[in-house]
Amino acid sequence: MLDIIIKNGTVIDGAGKKIYKADLGVINGKIVTIGDLSKARADEVIDAKGKFVTPGFIDIHNLSDGYLTLFTIPTQDSLVRQGCTTAIGGNCGSSLAPLATPPTNRLLRKIWVSRRLPDIILAPTTTLAMIKSVRRWAEIFGFNINWLTFREYLREIQKRGISINFGSLIGHTTLRRGLIRDEVRDLTKEEMKMMEGLITHALEEGSFGLSFGLAYSHANFVKTEELVDLARSVSKRKGIITIHLRNEGKRLVEAVKEAIAVGKETKARIQIAHLKAQGEGSWGNFAKALERIDGASRTQDIHFDVYPYTATASVLYMYLPDWISRGGREKTLKRLHDLKLRKKIIQDTKEQSIDYGKLRIAQSPFNKTYVGRTIGEIAEGRAIGVEEAVCEVLIAGRGHVIVFDSSLSEENLEKAIKNPLCMITTNGAGYNLEHYRSLKQFKGGQQLVHPRCFGAFPRFLGRYVREKKLIFWEEAIRRITGLPAKKLGLTRRGIIKQGYLADITIFDPKTIIDRATYDNPYQYPKGIEWVLVNGEVVVRKSKHTGKLAGRVLRH
Repeated sequence: MLDIIIKNGTVIDGAGKKIYKADLGVINGKIVTIGDLSKARADEVIDAKGKFVTPGFIDIHNLSDGYLTLFTIPTQDSLVRQGCTTAIGGNCGSSLAPLATPPTNRLLRKIWVSRRLPDIILAPTTTLAMIKSVRRWAEIFGFNINWLTFREYLREIQKRGISINFGSLIGHTTLRRGLIRDEVRDLTKEEMKMMEGLITHALEEGSFGLSFGLAYSHANFVKTEELVDLARSVSKRKGIITIHLRNEGKRLVEAVKEAIAVGKETKARIQIAHLKAQGEGSWGNFAKALERIDGASRTQDIHFDVYPYTATASVLYMYLPDWISRGGREKTLKRLHDLKLRKKIIQDTKEQSIDYGKLRIAQSPFNKTYVGRTIGEIAEGRAIGVEEAVCEVLIAGRGHVIVFDSSLSEENLEKAIKNPLCMITTNGAGYNLEHYRSLKQFKGGQQLVHPRCFGAFPRFLGRYVREKKLIFWEEAIRRITGLPAKKLGLTRRGIIKQGYLADITIFDPKTIIDRATYDNPYQYPKGIEWVLVNGEVVVRKSKHTGKLAGRVLRH
């Protein structure tokens, strides 16, 4: 007697093998048989006639932890409803663990560095200070933390429950700010030893690797030597290195070369996060960047991911000249408030060759009246220049402003998707319709999330695979299942195979498509009919069952 039979389906195994027809049998969360099960019996039988049966999609670059919805929306509806069964957080240099500040006592500090007493490796003064790195995405006030170590963090997630599997990287910026707060400087030798100790400890407790967010103000000044030293520690323990490049515009190729150099020097497995050329003047750099990555892949383990949209969701302060945003939000706001600096700020901002007028406010928790409007519209309404409007919007929003920027090339996106080193990601967080309703009812204003949070995988499969035929179905599924599983070192996931865990997505290849838009992102996709997580039905006939069947994953 089987728990579940999936019959009459067309299987795409995630390993790139040719499509075939077969039934699947599931017992105790595992795929136990593949073949003709017409005479077998089960507690539940799913008829997948005319549907593709694939491994559950793996989101290798997820932000549910950064937006805190990992805890506030454990059902993660917008992810599981688009076929996602596994998400990896801790990206772009920000993670929710480990949280650490060094002891002030010299003797304890010496012991702390040597790791002779790992039980005191974490000596926090205030946890809120240590998760400030996620404030670029979400406000942390009122968010309760009852963990410090990576092990405690993962244990807390599992205890609360979640509908998808979740694993995490270590955030470089999180650790750095825990050690030296908002100081803009190189780490001392002692501090580097502390960083290496924290990384080693977290890897031993289940982290999949280390992430760098080099475009952000607390890391864009960090020297390559620091990246290499830390990446070497990760590489020795078979973890991966993910890199939000230092520059995604005119210096894109240079930034890619840096990522390649880190991998070459340390033999680390490199994942370039959300590769893109931002701004029309930089689009020509994308092909050159791909050439560099392709060349490096002959001797290195290097891949990249993209989300299938041509607009970004970016933190507004990142569009300012580096000197203005250096040191983080508080220091940025202090400079913006300084009327003596205002003229220089506006002048330097004008020289950025960015079309600020087209940036559209997606989120501004402290000033919701701006949401949905472009910087150009705000500037026109106030009879000021767009550069000054940027300053005013940031001040009114207390620095927490996220914008949509339609600055990417469709042609470049298609080039990326055709490249065999490319994976597809949401680069988004899990939401549900209740979240939208609560915003409207209780918070008195709207919040626009990027449509990728609801539709990245269906958009990739519906628009770029079925309609544009950029790659074959077998290869497309491999890019979002078997390939990321192999990159992360996930065991018994990412492939339809006997003995593997039953993370399974069943969809209609004729109808699968995204419905979320920039104006109305809170819309679930079409075509995703069933989703199993660890052998439990989490989506049944396109509706969430409410089950929290996910598991915490450890490397």
